Amino acid sequence: ALGGDFVSPFPGLNPILLPNQTALTGRTGQISNTVLGQVTYDISPRSSVTVSGSYGILHAREPGFVNSNNTMIRTGYNYALTRRDSLAVIYEFGMLRFSGVNTKLNNHVVRLSYGRQITDRLALQAAAGPQVATFRNPLRGPTAQLFWSAQGSLLYRFPKTYLDVSYLGYISGGGGVLFGAETHTARMTVGRQLSKTWSGSGSLGYARYGSLRQTTVVPPSRGFDFWSGNVDLSRNLGRYTKVHCSYSLQRHGFGTPVCTAGSCGTNL
Repeated sequence: ALGGDFVSPFPGLNPILLPNQTALTGRTGQISNTVLGQVTYDISPRSSVTVSGSYGILHAREPGFVNSNNTMIRTGYNYALTRRDSLAVIYEFGMLRFSGVNTKLNNHVVRLSYGRQITDRLALQAAAGPQVATFRNPLRGPTAQLFWSAQGSLLYRFPKTYLDVSYLGYISGGGGVLFGAETHTARMTVGRQLSKTWSGSGSLGYARYGSLRQTTVVPPSRGFDFWSGNVDLSRNLGRYTKVHCSYSLQRHGFGTPVCTAGSCGTNL
């Protein structure tokens, strides 16, 4: 439940459990804190039950942004069909709250997950299911809407090189700009062991955040795009020390001009 892929800003953690924080990162400082935990109980050699929970906050250090907190509980039943195939049924309940407004967003999600070790080098994992979002907003009153939630990744490992392609579609907190957002993210990462001490990786990611009709008075098509690229080079200096050197590039695109820090534009 806690495991993630390279879509996550923190490798190894599922991005669904983290406060969404990719909007306008060049124009304001943000404080993000998350606490989470997981318990897994093995029923038999093939089956297990997992329960996890998380609580996170996202606060901007400047006025004019949307501060939020996110509480999430997930539980799942996991079953190994064969040595290479596994199934899981996941239920997820999430609560999004925004400071300064009386807007509440609750999510109920059911996913069916399938994983397969296709070959010794190629692995696939995919999960999808319905998501019911309930809104309480003084502008429109209590409403509910059906969405689809999906998550998948494909990992290919060579002796010295790996390739990871991943996709995630879910309802996020809106990244400090929107009161909740329908979010779609995709990322591709390539890494290679260059020598005994040097290794490198490069990644390219894209995300689309669309505003929700129930939480805004502007057209629901308003949102923003987010492109990111990263190159990382690392070197081992011994058994316990490693040095990293990285370069990152981000580009934000908006459907309408956005004014921050005294300047306006549709791209950042």
